[in-house]
Amino acid sequence: MTIRELRGHAASWKKRLGLREWEIQVHWGSPSKAPDPSQLEMSEDCDGNAWWFTEESHALILINKRSQIPLETLIHELLHVRLEGHKPATGKYDPLYERALNTIAKELATSY
Repeated sequence: MTIRELRGHAASWKKRLGLREWEIQVHWGSPSKAPDPSQLEMSEDCDGNAWWFTEESHALILINKRSQIPLETLIHELLHVRLEGHKPATGKYDPLYERALNTIAKELATSY
């Protein structure tokens, strides 16, 4: 999948998930041990990362170009924005929540 195709999916899913007021940027991310989103770096142990800025209704989504499931990953990150975008990110990792998002994203991607 190209970045152009992924951005097209992002625009479609943005509408489907009720994120019309959000500006969402999607880029390929470079895995890093100490990610810096301003350099388009993301956590090296995952397929995607999302950073959102509640006050500005702006989100940056980075997808690992080597992801085998880029559409699922994109939807997963958009779900973070939909479900958590009203509050600042805590950075606290919840494996059960992440697995739930994975399940929902997979079902949405396959039903699309």
